[in-house]
Order: sequence, then structure tokens, then C-alpha cells
Amino acid sequence: MSPTRLTMVVFVATCLILLVPIFPTSVHATNPTPTLPPGIISYAQITISNSQPQQTPSQFQQMISIDWQSDCLSCQSYLASNLMNVEFFYANGTIIPSWLESGASSSGTSVYWLKIADPIQAGSQLGINVGFASTTTNLFDGQLVGESPQLSATYGAYDNGMWMFPYYQVWGGLSSLPVGWNFGGGAKASFQASYAILTDPGTNGDAEVSAPVPTTIGTTPYILDYSGNQYLGSGGFVDCFGLEKATGCGNSAAGNEVGVSEQSGSPTLNLLTNGFENSSGIDDIASQNNVYTLELVNQFRAGMAFNYRQLLMGTQANSITGTKLGFYWHVQLCCTTNYPVVVNWIRSRAYPPNNVMPTRTIGQFVSVIVSVSCSPSPVVLDQSSSCKATVTGKSPTGTITWSSGTGTFSPMSCTLTAGSCQVAFSPSDGSSPTTISASYSGDSNNQAATGSFSLPVSKAVTQTTTSCSPSPDQVSHATICKATVAGHSPTGIVTWASSGVSNFSPTSSCTLSQYSCSVTYTPASQDSPITITATYAGDSNNQGSSGTFTLDVSPQSPDFSLTANPASIATDPSHPETSLITVTPLNGFAGTVSLSEVTSPTGLSCTLSSSSIIGGSGSSTLSCSGPAGSYTSTVTGNSGSLSHSVLIPVTLTAGSSNLPGMTSDLLYIIVGVIVVILAAIGIITIRSRKKPARQPSS
Repeated sequence: MSPTRLTMVVFVATCLILLVPIFPTSVHATNPTPTLPPGIISYAQITISNSQPQQTPSQFQQMISIDWQSDCLSCQSYLASNLMNVEFFYANGTIIPSWLESGASSSGTSVYWLKIADPIQAGSQLGINVGFASTTTNLFDGQLVGESPQLSATYGAYDNGMWMFPYYQVWGGLSSLPVGWNFGGGAKASFQASYAILTDPGTNGDAEVSAPVPTTIGTTPYILDYSGNQYLGSGGFVDCFGLEKATGCGNSAAGNEVGVSEQSGSPTLNLLTNGFENSSGIDDIASQNNVYTLELVNQFRAGMAFNYRQLLMGTQANSITGTKLGFYWHVQLCCTTNYPVVVNWIRSRAYPPNNVMPTRTIGQFVSVIVSVSCSPSPVVLDQSSSCKATVTGKSPTGTITWSSGTGTFSPMSCTLTAGSCQVAFSPSDGSSPTTISASYSGDSNNQAATGSFSLPVSKAVTQTTTSCSPSPDQVSHATICKATVAGHSPTGIVTWASSGVSNFSPTSSCTLSQYSCSVTYTPASQDSPITITATYAGDSNNQGSSGTFTLDVSPQSPDFSLTANPASIATDPSHPETSLITVTPLNGFAGTVSLSEVTSPTGLSCTLSSSSIIGGSGSSTLSCSGPAGSYTSTVTGNSGSLSHSVLIPVTLTAGSSNLPGMTSDLLYIIVGVIVVILAAIGIITIRSRKKPARQPSS
């Protein structure tokens, strides 16, 4: 290439756009019936398809080109003449940020850029919608919905480019170069209402209008787009737009720049890398609104496009990454005439997978819309929400039939009045959200249609009440604590806690049965009152809740215990037994205990060695006698209002009746003595009877 050639490098985003014909039946897999943003009265479905084996970046700038005549003829009657009533949205009703680049007319082709938040996965589709408000509604807000600055009646009134693109700079309406931009080599600029004109100094040498590469652009890969005109007249110079490492343009600046270049007197644009142009170019046209695209794949590879077509790609052994971006001129020999470059705006955007922009398919146009809303939303289980269906169409009449995966409607259908009707909906479980569907029957002027609303359902509010009995209670004395949960047939676990020592049994939790459960609590200290807390965990239909009970706890009262040792008596003539009745003081008891005894059944006779225990501690011996048999001896100790009893089973065998206090051994001795005496008497008697009578003497 001749050194007199002027090369213009444009930092412009490269993209290969394929306009795909409409396939209305292909969108339903990815386009469910959407939730409509406020004010939208009709919409068309769009499917974005990523055919590449890579996902798109997050916050991806997606191009959507629509020929309203061929792509969506039915949409035209719903379009405002300047497209101010158009916006894009996801199926859930969330508005997608959009920027109308060109074609602000309902009769031509419109180019939109959408900022897609999440990546479109490799080989997958994303269903979105283009919606239309009334033709008198202006949806432009300069942030979510906007347009290129020169399209607005007031320049830049609705320009939201700074929200859409990583780097964005408009050149209309300026009085000086944008912040960070500088002149070099005598370059000049004039500023118009909607663009700027940048020119060389008209003398031999190098010139530039440039700025350091903005940090917001990020690292490669990325794309740069420039809108304006680079078409040149005749002369001996080259102009460039793109990235440079140093001042210079064309072959004389080899190794310095990458971008889009053009030689004077030629309509051919070329890809410039390291000062050398690609031999095949793209014909430029003398239009003020061309889009020049520069694609930075990496530091060795770059590409270019003109008005989003005819991509050229080049690879260099040396790095082509520049430190400045801007417009550059190289003027040599013949030329004293200024050669202007028109600039509307400059932007950067994300690099599509493999430099292939996902395609779009425009599908079904929906003009009869059923809008559904419910209030309150969310609704709490066991409460009702009023659901309203509004049909947009040609004076729609007919009925709405309601359905939901869970819950009931009252009534199940309603008749439109002035295009709307409503019913009451009661959810049946706490699954959130539930889809409310309203099916419109259609009439002679309107086709049948269906709308839906995602109604969040909150779990039922529960109330846990707690009680303990007995209350008040004493230290170390058990009380039964019960939790009762009111809600939507609550099930699950109740966990117990106390402000004192947590002595719950069998554990500190219990499982609801018929909405209640109980545990035993034993106070371990005299701290009073003690707060007993029952916490219900909730279940799939019920929220958790807790209830408290204040338990007053008092110290244990002085008392005594009464025991028998042995606990039963079994006696016979050879082994008579007694039982030791013991009074043991509790909690400082020091009173006098009176003991008494009652037998059952009658016939048994029992006595106590002492009937009064003084000082709260002592014992008394119980002895019993009577006919053979089984008896019960009840010994009762009384001290004021305190009374305790102990039952002693008594078993007497035959011959066990004896004198009180007489032991078996003594009885045997006595019996033996009596036997001996009786035997002696018997012997004496027998002998006396055998002795002969004395004869009288003569």
C-alpha cells in the first residue's frame, strides 16, 4: 500500500446478523404465556437462539432487527409512528433494557439492541416478547427504554446508551471534545446539534483526535462500533479509526494501529492491522449514519464489518492492542484540503460466541390479552385473595373460567362486565407461588385467550398456647406442660425451653398429635417465676410460632416420710417378726408425728411401741398377733395438715397366736416344763395305784 494512502480505523463493534424468517410454531417451547408489564395491550413472541457451543456473556448486547411489514404485519396497527409505545420483556413481565438504533418508523426496518442479563446457554433458546402499549403511550424513559440520540425530537431526550453499553459516547450537541479526548497534529472539530465533524489540518503529516482506551471497555474479546461517515473524496491521504499505540496512520505507522481504514479517492474500507491493510475491502457509501465495526478477538486477531455485514478477519504475529482510541489522519504531498469524518456516537459491546450473533425468530402476535391480577398478593393460607381478569380486545364479552393447581375459586367462572370480572381464590396449601389461570371463552369478535398470574402463597399463621399444671409448682415437683398449636392442621415438632434449668422429660421436644403435645417439667431451683417457652417449628403449610407460660415455683414445704422395715411381716410360732416404722424429716421438718394403726380384716391385733415421734425423726416397732391368715396393717403418721401412711402386709401361720412380747423359744420352754410336770404327775399316779394296801396287824 502506498504511504500516501489514508487509513481510517474505526473502533466499532463487529457482528454478523442473520435475519431469520418467521416460524410462529417454534416459539411456544420457550415462550409461555407471559405476565404483561403495565400498559401493554398486545405483544408478539420472540425466540432468541444461540447455535454456538459457547454461552453468551452476561449483560450481553443482543441485536434484534424487525421489518414490521414482513416480520410482524399484524403488529403495525398497534405501533405508534415513532415506535414510542414499544418495549421488550421477559415471560415474568420484567422489562428488558432496549435501545432503538435506527428505523424509528412503523413502516420500515427497525434495529434494536437489548441488554440480556443472563447468559444464553450454548445451543439453547431464550423466549422474550415485544409488547405494545396504546399508540398514545410513550414508553421511552431514557433508562430502560430508549433510542439513539438523533432519533428523538429533542436530541438525546431518550438516549439510554450509557445504560446499555460498557462504553458509550455521543458527539452531538457538544461545544468541545468529550472529557478525556484530545487533538493532536493540528486536527480540528466542529460541533453540530446531532453530530461532530472531525478534520485533518490540511497539511502534510499526521494528526489525530484520540483518548486513552476507557477502562469500562474491559479486556478482549470485545467489539467497538462507530456511527457516522468515513467516506472520502479524492486526494493523497489516508484516514483511520480504531486503536493505536502511537501517532500515525497507514503503512508509515506499521505496528502502531488496528482498525478500519480508507484511502482518499477510493470507496473501499479495509481492515488495518499493524499498519497493513487487508487486500479485500468493503465499499463505503456516502451516508451520515453508517456503522463501522471493529472486532478485537485478542491481541493478535481482529476483524471488521460495515453496516453489520461482510466481515473481514486478520491475524498478526505482533500484538495489535493499542493504548489509544480515536480518529487518525496521514496526509502526504498533494493535499491541502480538509477531509472530514462525521461522528454520531461511539460504543463498545460484548463479543458474541464465535462472533456469531444469536438469531431471532418472531412468532405469534397476540392481540386479545387476558390480564390477571390478585389482591392481596401474597395471600396467606386460610385467607382468600380477590382475582380479577381483564380482557383486552374488540369490546370483549363472554365468560372467564378459572383454574389453579391448588386451591378453590368462588365461583369457578364469571361473566365479563366492561371487559373484566373477578372471583375469590382460597389456596389449599402453602406451596408458593401458585399459578392462577383465567381462560377467556372468546366471542364473535375476539378469539379465545388465556392469562395467568403467579400468586405467592404464604404459610398459614399459627398461634402456640402453652399451659402447665399444677401451677404454682414446687421445687423438684413435676408439672405437666402442654402446647396447643392453632393453624392449618399443623403437624411437626414443638421444642421446649425454660428460663431456669431445662429439666424436661422424656426429652425437650414433642411431636404434635391432634395439634397438641405435652412434656413433664421439674423445677430444679427456687428461681421464680420461670418462663416456659414452647416453639413450634412449622411445616409445609404452617409458619412457626411460639408461646410462653409463666410458672411460679415455691420452695418445698417442711414434710416427713413414713417407711416400714421390713415392708411386710410373715410370722409363725417359731419365727415371730415385727416391723420398724421410721419417721424421716424432709425440708427441715421438726414437728411431732402422731402414729396410729388400723388393721384389715378384723381379727389381727397390732400394737406400736411408741405412738408419738417428737422432733420430726424417730421410730416405733409394730407387733401383730392373731389367728392364722393374711392381713394389712396401715400405719398413719399425722402432723397438722401433713399426713402419710404406710401399708404393711401381715401373714400369720397356724399356732402363731402368742402372748404379746413372748418369743417362740420361751414358749417352747414353758411347754416343755408343763410336759415334764404332767409326765411326773402321771408316773406318781400310776405308782400309787399299784402299791398294795397295808394289812392290819394282829
